[in-house]
Amino acid sequence: MKQKLVWPNIYKMEQPIIEKPKTYATMIHDEPIILSDLLDSVYVHDYSYMMSDDKRVWERGKNNERHIKDLIDILVTQLYVKPIDLLKQLLECRSEQHTDGLTHRVIKGWFAIYM
Repeated sequence: MKQKLVWPNIYKMEQPIIEKPKTYATMIHDEPIILSDLLDSVYVHDYSYMMSDDKRVWERGKNNERHIKDLIDILVTQLYVKPIDLLKQLLECRSEQHTDGLTHRVIKGWFAIYM
């Protein structure tokens, strides 16, 4: 990836500063991007991965769930989004797909540490 060169004020006679490319870590305080990523991840998550016999399916589901929990943690602890509001938004985003309520139970479980 090509680095962007930023020229400083010529009157100060400083060396040019090289800007680092924008990564996920540098966008950590951009709430709309994180929220959008969270909603997408919640929508495509396989809520029954833990019942799979296939290790690849289980690992993929576990990694996706870890990613979702990390995004929730960033929104709640660093961007001070109210957990109850975020929970309501996620429950509205993902309708119940199992007759036993598995989808909403899993989503509510992600917020257990904040309630």
